[in-house]
Amino acid sequence: MKKIAELHIGGNMPKYNISGSPTLFLNYTESPTLKNKQNYPEVGVYQGCCYYCGGRFVMTRAWSFFSEETVVCPCCGKKSTHNEIMYSRDNQGILPYMIRINIIEFTGKIELRLNYSGVMLGENIFENFTHLNKVTEKYIFNIADSTVIWQRIAGEEKLEYEIGYFNEDFEKLQNKSVLCFLQYDHKIKNGDSFTGLLKKLREAINRKAVQAGLQKKSLFINGRRKTRLLTSVLNIAHRVRFWDCENIPALGNNMKEFLSEKKITKKLLDMSIVEFWQSQGYSYQETLCKMYNLPNIKCVRKELQVANLHNLSLAFRLRERNIDITLQIYNYFKSVDFKNQFKPYYERHSERDKKEAVEIYNEFKKLYPKISFNQIAQKYGYYEDCLHLLKNMDKITRQLFEKNKIAVSKLHDWLSVKIAEQKGREMYFDVPDHILKRLDMQLRNYNLQPIIKNSQLVQAAKNLKNCCAGYKNRINSKLQLVVITDDNGKMRALLEIRDNGIYQAKVFDNKCVKTKKEINDLIIDFAEKAELKICTTDIDIDITEKMADVA
Repeated sequence: MKKIAELHIGGNMPKYNISGSPTLFLNYTESPTLKNKQNYPEVGVYQGCCYYCGGRFVMTRAWSFFSEETVVCPCCGKKSTHNEIMYSRDNQGILPYMIRINIIEFTGKIELRLNYSGVMLGENIFENFTHLNKVTEKYIFNIADSTVIWQRIAGEEKLEYEIGYFNEDFEKLQNKSVLCFLQYDHKIKNGDSFTGLLKKLREAINRKAVQAGLQKKSLFINGRRKTRLLTSVLNIAHRVRFWDCENIPALGNNMKEFLSEKKITKKLLDMSIVEFWQSQGYSYQETLCKMYNLPNIKCVRKELQVANLHNLSLAFRLRERNIDITLQIYNYFKSVDFKNQFKPYYERHSERDKKEAVEIYNEFKKLYPKISFNQIAQKYGYYEDCLHLLKNMDKITRQLFEKNKIAVSKLHDWLSVKIAEQKGREMYFDVPDHILKRLDMQLRNYNLQPIIKNSQLVQAAKNLKNCCAGYKNRINSKLQLVVITDDNGKMRALLEIRDNGIYQAKVFDNKCVKTKKEINDLIIDFAEKAELKICTTDIDIDITEKMADVA
């Protein structure tokens, strides 16, 4: 047995600046005898104990604590702030005031030992307040057996959990382990710093791993001030149990948010399945490959992280024979997720965008077998428009297309003209009168008129050389096209309007209207008068002066 590190926090005197001892204990309780039944019958209350004067009190709300990390004792007036306050969401949490932490190295294991004295406020602080003089807590890391055990002995109560399952441990140990109550900048009386303590723990774990024939790994993760101690230890526990997996940085942030955003499935969360596969002789990475039907090859193992599993499984589920194309699809999926991080939550459509991109690729792969996914990803808007046009081909146009073998670079222009030439009876679009009246106006010697029938749509496609003919079956109460003509009746621009916003604004040959300043300014005035938002970069607008009016 060898002591590697030691530190002391707190004491019998409530002097935080000297010893790190807290001055106030606080918890949340839903005790029926303490609830504010008149004003807030559905919620609990906060109860506190001042270590400075020994006074006990109840608060119906704790805004000062959650917003400013400040609580004033109503008994003696002592103001406690920041780490001077020990808080537990669970009324059975043991809040420490004197702690000793050791790292002990044994022949086959490492132990993180925490011995402390604390108080339990209980469900009702006036009836259930308990002082606990000797509480022992241990994190036992057995590297050779890949097991980690957490133990706590408080009086006659003994708790013991197997840990190392990153999705469960944080919730399981919340308000039970003393590490939950210690923030990373807490005052230390003497001994190692928290940084030094964690570093020595990581080094000791790696030393034992090398002795067991494993490769040395980086076990460091960053994290939030309030949870970094606990989550750093839980990450180490996870790595000891699954040595060849990756670190879980999300442990230091919001675990629930991480799991929902990355679409982590239940079969991964249930790590007992992984353990079953490992008992059959498979490594952690081999296990994940089998669980998610991924090829066990170098380029896949390189990306085999928890955060990437959803996109990897989506990409390989397409059964694309070419691995390079599959990895292109996977990288595109990752870029979609990355870009969506910067959008408001109501504009995030990651899964829909991924599905549409794959649909476009599959359609064009049938027509142009040599096309790569990267070609489509780089000019996504172009291929999206082409797909709309392809779906609107009639029998004759389709025969011409198959006969002429149109190059993909010329496909958009060819389809625009041919679909515009498709014969058919006049068709009027179902657009309500109040929308037509709102969009029909004359400004600056220009006429702005909504397209109401198919012949107008065909004419606009020919004159402006664009793909608006593909909107034949899409114009309705939710989507409208507005054509801009000058005094001579010449078409100058076309607008796409939906959801009370302008989403496309094009002049001749599908160019943005911002290349024509006069038309650009006209559309800004039109948007203001028609009460439309500008939702496209096709229009150049001075945000500081006009965006507020337009919106």
